This record gives sequence, C-alpha cells and structure tokens, in this order.
Amino acid sequence: MNDQDYAKNWTFSRVSLKAKTLSSGVGRSSITTELRSLTIPSNELGGSETKLSETEEDKNKNTRRELGVTFNNGGLNEDFILEVYWLGFPKNMKSNRKIYAITAQHINIPVKRVTSIRVSAFYNFRELIHKDLDGSTTREAWGYTYAGWLVRLSDKQGNVVDQQASQTALEKHLESIPIHQPKKAAGVAARQPKEVGAGVAARQPVYITKIDDDKDDILKLDNGGIVEITRGFLGFVGFRKDAVLYKDGGRWKIWIEGKKAFDCDVLKAPPLRPRSSGDVISISEVKGEGAILTTLRGSIYEVGDLHVLETSLWLGNFEALLIDGNRLLNLDEGGEIIDVTKLK
Repeated sequence: MNDQDYAKNWTFSRVSLKAKTLSSGVGRSSITTELRSLTIPSNELGGSETKLSETEEDKNKNTRRELGVTFNNGGLNEDFILEVYWLGFPKNMKSNRKIYAITAQHINIPVKRVTSIRVSAFYNFRELIHKDLDGSTTREAWGYTYAGWLVRLSDKQGNVVDQQASQTALEKHLESIPIHQPKKAAGVAARQPKEVGAGVAARQPVYITKIDDDKDDILKLDNGGIVEITRGFLGFVGFRKDAVLYKDGGRWKIWIEGKKAFDCDVLKAPPLRPRSSGDVISISEVKGEGAILTTLRGSIYEVGDLHVLETSLWLGNFEALLIDGNRLLNLDEGGEIIDVTKLK
C-alpha cells in the first residue's frame, strides 16, 4: 500500500472515542441457614444442655459498572465494531487479573456528529462458609470483582481505529491477560453431612412470597428481597404473581406462578428468616389419575383431594420442591403449591 492509499483509508475511518465511568454500585447480602442441630442433654453431675448447630452462610457481593462512550466521527465510514473487555479478579487476589467478560456489537456512527452510548457489566463474587457440628469451618468461593475495562473500536475489516482503557497499561498488554473460564460451583451445602445422630436431616431455606415489582431480569419481592434472573428468558411477569425463592444445593432459584423455576442471584436478602424449608426431589411417575406421586428414590406421596385435578395433567420425570414435608411444587409447571401426604 502506498502513502496515498494509506492516507485515503485513514480518512475513511477517522473516528476517536472517549470512555469514562458513569456509575458504579456494590450490593452485599448474607444469608445464614441452619442445616441441622443436635441437642446434648445435661449429665448427671449437672450443667445445662448444649445445642450444636450446623450452619451455612451464603455471602454475595454484586458489583455493577456503567461506562459512557462518546464517538467523534471525522471520516467517511459509519459502520464499526465496538468491543468492551471487562476485567476482574478473585477476591483478595488482585495479581490474578483475568478478562471477566467480552461484549461485541455492530455500531453505526454518523459522520460529522458526536454520538454517545452506554455499556454496563455485572460482577458477582460468592462465598459459602460451612460450619459443622464439631465447630470446624470450610470455605468455598468463586466469582470475580471489578478490575478495569478496555473499549476498542474497529472497522469491519478488523483494523483497530481507536481504543481506551481504565489503565493505560492495559492497551499494551490486553492480549497477554487470560480469559476467565466459568466453572460450575459444587457448593458446600451439596456435600454429605457428617453422621452425628439418627433422624437429623439437612434443610434448605424456602421463602414463599409474591413479586412486588419487576424490571428486566431484576425482581423485587414482597418479603423485601431482590433477585436477578441469571439463566432463562423471563418475559412478561404480570401483577403480584406468587413466587417461591429456594436453594438447590449451592444455588439460589426462584419459581414464578405461570412460568417455571429460574436460576437467580440474591442481590438483597429478605430481612426475615424463612418460615419454611424444603428439598428438591425427582418425581418419576404419576399414578391413579394424579392421586399418587412416586419419586425416583421410591418414596410415595398421596395428593390432596383439592389438587388431584391439577396433578392429573402432570407427566412423570420432573423436579419438584418438597416444602416442610407436606407440600409440593412442580418446578416445571406454573401452577400452585399442592398438599401431599407421604405414604412410604
């Protein structure tokens, strides 16, 4: 390419950008759940009884960053590719910086005009602190906190037109920063509890509430909690729909009336302790025109008379939430909580 052609191409895509942080916010939540307890009676020599508890504390830190990006197009081209690289690091590991997320979009920038857009990202860092009956503590953490950004503008041929970063050094070393590879957290609560005594079972918290307000994927609950849907298409919710916020192993989920269960993050924990507890079970078969439900492990439940009409429409092989041992919610349906009695 000669100098004349180079100058012509440079004029064709002569655009500058300026990016800056418009807003940022951090939300923290912590929910402590008693999984089981054991009471040791006083001995013959006197002394009060002792209560031991196995607990799990679920701590979440959610960070939101919003950038404002302004473009000044002094060339002839209007079609560009905008890439935003969001960087993060595990908590207390600032030297282990990685590319947390990458967004890319086609953008039209009119010539001889100043154009502005906004881009944002959410970070989540989560820690599970498990305290066993013997007083031992284990911790498991995953997720990232905010560590910077880089905005890059390229033409449709992949040539970089302009870029800007929160720290200048990122512009030179971005390609050397590894990309975060998501991994599924097993969750401390999913591990088998130690055998301490017969009849002691783990319990997961269950909040039965209503949706007070919804905006995009963020739901405000009637009990004061706020959650964000992290997987699945939510769509239109409707007015004050019933909702059940529950924990499945190490993950929070929310079931919504008229829809199904969705994975979610708890942005703000409900201020009051849950009144119910439950476990996710697998229903393998529906018998007796909806009157009998059989689980994958062989347990048998009888459906209350008022709900047989609804359960007669259910098909087998679905997950359900067993609440307090006598109520059941089909997580694949948008119906209602039904009454059940365990027969076996």
